[in-house]
Amino acid sequence: MSPDTSSLTKRVDDFVYFSVPNHPSIGSDYIRGTKTLPILDKNMNQAGSLNIPNLLGELGFQSDEDIEMLAKIIDLHWEFGNYLQRWRGYDDIETVTAFIKRVGSNEPFSFFFALLIVSVADVLASQPYGMNNLTAELNHHSRFFPFISNVPKKYRGGDIADATAAKRNAFGERILDWVLEKSGIMEVE
Repeated sequence: MSPDTSSLTKRVDDFVYFSVPNHPSIGSDYIRGTKTLPILDKNMNQAGSLNIPNLLGELGFQSDEDIEMLAKIIDLHWEFGNYLQRWRGYDDIETVTAFIKRVGSNEPFSFFFALLIVSVADVLASQPYGMNNLTAELNHHSRFFPFISNVPKKYRGGDIADATAAKRNAFGERILDWVLEKSGIMEVE
């Protein structure tokens, strides 16, 4: 969202999300209230800041435990993709259990369910450039994010959302089945 230029790994004026490799921890800092989320105008100048605690309260996150769970989900949402790349299919329980151990093997099913929803949403939300949704303008503006004017001609992720849909869904289901089985809620065949 408006990264400090000291955290960029690409050109100083490149504000595309993948230029900020620590964006999950930045997001969890916003949720925890340890970092202020700026509101930007159309010229990318700060016009104010978003009151995250009020927003979370309106969304039903009232307790410190709720907010900490949400922050942890934001902090860990990239892990799904990291482990998905390693997963070799349905019988690869080793990768499934490594993912579960990494994000918290004592977490309840609801945590894993929410984490997978956010993780998959992140994969899908990062795809407008790889799914031919660009206008024909020479500067390759995105139709969805017109304020980003430096979108590469070919998004480095390609059509990963479509190409990995079956594997992504199967891996997510395998994780949830494993969590349910380990919690004694169901038996996995």
